[in-house]
Parts: sequence; C-alpha cells; structure tokens
Amino acid sequence: MDAFYFAVGAHSQTQKYGNYPYIYHLIKVYEVGVETGYGESEKFDDEMKGMLLHDVMEDTHHNYADVKKHFNVRVADIVITVSDGTFKNRKLRKKEAWPRLREFSQNDSGAIIVKSADIIANLRQSILDIDDGVRRGLSDLYIHEVPEFIEEFKEFMDPKHVDLMNSAVDTIKEKMGLE
Repeated sequence: MDAFYFAVGAHSQTQKYGNYPYIYHLIKVYEVGVETGYGESEKFDDEMKGMLLHDVMEDTHHNYADVKKHFNVRVADIVITVSDGTFKNRKLRKKEAWPRLREFSQNDSGAIIVKSADIIANLRQSILDIDDGVRRGLSDLYIHEVPEFIEEFKEFMDPKHVDLMNSAVDTIKEKMGLE
C-alpha cells in the first residue's frame, strides 16, 4: 500500500493542521526529506514512508500492527519511535518519547531523520504563520524546545537538518522581535 494514500485515509476525518487538511503537514515533512536528499535513493524508502506516516499511530486509530502489516517492521519501528508519548502535557510527552528516540538512534538513523524533517516542517509553518499575522503559541515553544532537541540528538542528526533547524529558529526569533 502506498504510504501517501494510507496517511490520507488515516488522517481524513477530523484532523487539521492550522487551516489546512492534515495531509498538508505530512506533505511538508516529506518535502523536507526530498530537499535534504533522502528522496533520491531507494536506500531511504522507509524513512520517506515514515515521513508520511509519522503521526498515524499518535493521532489516529492505527497502531503498530497496522503499519507493520501494510508496510514493514522497520517503517512501523520508525513511526512508533517518533510518536509522542501518551501524556496530555507536551513536556511530559517529550520526556517519555526522547529516550525511545535516543535508544533507536543508537543503531538506526531512520527515526531521527523522520523526526528532524517533522520539526523542520513545523518550524517553517511557524514562520509562515508569523508572516500571515498568526503568531502561534507553538512558535514560542519551538524557540526553546528545538535547541534542546539539537543538544540531545546532534550526534545522530544529519548536519543539514541541524543547520535548517538553527536557521529556522533564528528566523522565528527575528520575526518575533527577540533577536
């Protein structure tokens, strides 16, 4: 099954990404993967599928077994690894999820590639929102959370992703008048 259509079906009912259907966000994450070279080789097929599916376990009725059945074990492992925890509080969700991401990244770069692309897409959307006069509360959060993420995972990250994240955080700070 094609990851794009699986994601469209999974997220079609209620989810929105700002004013857009949720698939907009998933496409933006996928575009980061293409932009940074991961779409150029079959070697990264699982990562590219993970970019489209990264929120399917977290935000829909689908679970690990569904993703494994429709794709493969590695795609399912990547998706469950990048899924946030179950706590309502964002800080607690990250505290639950980050050790899982660190452990997976010791042996496989797939999840960190997907998570980084997701963060970059979210940062870019925050910049667009600020430009449109919509100052999302997430922008305030990202300027603190993303540097912490980089500090925690830099040893596993693609340097292109680190640069894109740092640049986007700097742009958000500048647009918010914090630089």
